Amino acid sequence: MLALCESLAVGCGGGGGGGSSGTPQAPSVSTPTAPLELHANVGDQAVSLGWRAPASDGGAAVQSYEVVASPSVSSTDISISGTRALIRNLSNGASYTFSVRARNSVGAGPPASTAPLMPAAADMESYEPLVIEDDTSPSGIFDPSVLVESNGDVWLAYSSVHYYNDAQNDLVQDVGIRLAHSTDGGDSFRFEQTIAEPVAAVVTDTDPALSACGAATCSGRWVYETSWLIDDATDPDPNRRFKLFAHKYFLRPGASTPTLYHLGAIVMWTASSPDAAWSDEVALLGWSLSPPELAPSTLLNALHADVSSCIVAAEGTSLVRDGAIDFAFACPYASDSGNPQKIIMLRSTDHAQSFQYVTTILEPSDAAALGADFFSAPAFSNSEIAPALLVTPTFDGKYAGCVAIPFADIESGALFRTGDLPAEILYAPPVQDRFGGSCAHDPRLESDGILLSGALPNAMASETQFDIYATHSTL
Repeated sequence: MLALCESLAVGCGGGGGGGSSGTPQAPSVSTPTAPLELHANVGDQAVSLGWRAPASDGGAAVQSYEVVASPSVSSTDISISGTRALIRNLSNGASYTFSVRARNSVGAGPPASTAPLMPAAADMESYEPLVIEDDTSPSGIFDPSVLVESNGDVWLAYSSVHYYNDAQNDLVQDVGIRLAHSTDGGDSFRFEQTIAEPVAAVVTDTDPALSACGAATCSGRWVYETSWLIDDATDPDPNRRFKLFAHKYFLRPGASTPTLYHLGAIVMWTASSPDAAWSDEVALLGWSLSPPELAPSTLLNALHADVSSCIVAAEGTSLVRDGAIDFAFACPYASDSGNPQKIIMLRSTDHAQSFQYVTTILEPSDAAALGADFFSAPAFSNSEIAPALLVTPTFDGKYAGCVAIPFADIESGALFRTGDLPAEILYAPPVQDRFGGSCAHDPRLESDGILLSGALPNAMASETQFDIYATHSTL
């Protein structure tokens, strides 16, 4: 009997002795430990926070989180969603510290606290053109995408622009994709290599009305625009670890509509390192009007009813998060008011071999509070812990800076909202008299802050100048 009791690890009562009753003791429960990896985005009269769950819940599930500001703010100005928080109506120029505690059935545990944070509006006086040493782009640079490696090296993917008049005096709007490299935290960049250059092409016109050139096939050029670069470290193929994406589309110089975005696709290159040789391009994501010459592997319009009407997937961005890749695109679609855009979110869980629809993040009506027609040019702020979305408000077809909006739940693609409208925390306006939009941001790129594209129109279109500005306004 004794051997049986020991093997079962239970107590056995004796026959009339005064031993232990044998009742198992309930495990002790304590408060959770402090939340981990507390990050902050600091904006204009606002701060957003993100953190990871505590290492220990104390033996009882975490029920909620508490956010405390010092100096204190009204509880009505603090919104908490899972492991994200938004604090609004702060005073610019004042210093705040924020503490986050996890609470279970026993009580609240110890806090994780931020360093002192000072909300501020973007300051246009601090904008500076970004200089890329050895870059030879005749008309300048545009469309930044930034990646900071674990060793602190910074890589910049960007559009290299060349506007010129050809022998027929037609405007040629050539755009290609280049990489630059910084070894000093983004204080200076040097041109590294060209990934894609414009090239002559013959393309099938997939519009039944043959609107491109009035014939079944059209002669023109392939061009590449709005690239974005990621480190997909968990890809089992080391030669595919780094991925660079871009919108490839057809250019027909001399036509009334020379930039035919619908005759294109999202393409991808891969490499073992940004400074290594990159693969040939692969057409990854297309739409109903993508030409057969590209043969994309995934059709956007077939993913979900909400994207069935997308004419293209334009100006994309992506964020590697917990082994998955989140993508966001502008989706222009036909309506009675022209071609408004909504911002959609897709996800890949197999290293960009396939896509799933997640949600529509923003509708045109979400831009109404700014007086804009819609938002375009989405970009993820490169933070897994406190992710935010940068988008460009568009007025009468013109880009006008970028707005930062924090995510309440990036898994579902939900943004923080005030009422029914997105809760923007910072607006970086374009340089005066310039067309400006398409931004990039990484919280580790402190010296440059948000990178903002700008274009200076000229009476002669071939002399339009393109720039990327370091705003020095960092979230």
